[in-house]
Amino acid sequence: MDAARPGHFDTGMDRVPKVRLEIRSGYYRHEVRREESWPPSPVQPVLLYLCANTSTLQREPVASEGKVQYEPASREVEWSFLAGSSGRLS
Repeated sequence: MDAARPGHFDTGMDRVPKVRLEIRSGYYRHEVRREESWPPSPVQPVLLYLCANTSTLQREPVASEGKVQYEPASREVEWSFLAGSSGRLS
């Protein structure tokens, strides 16, 4: 909106596609696509149901309730925080 006001410069963001997709074929291998809307025009949404008993997606609601539990490889958590000289934690 500011770009339309006098005295503001054109950033060009109004010409950038609204959606950016990364189609992954491997860990660091992917194709980047840009679209104007979501979902992309050739895609038709499909309702899928997750079955915990078979670990699959199904087109029909699952017949029975199931349970899945995640077991992490390690219970350790590591994080870091970098603050500038004026940073303050309280």
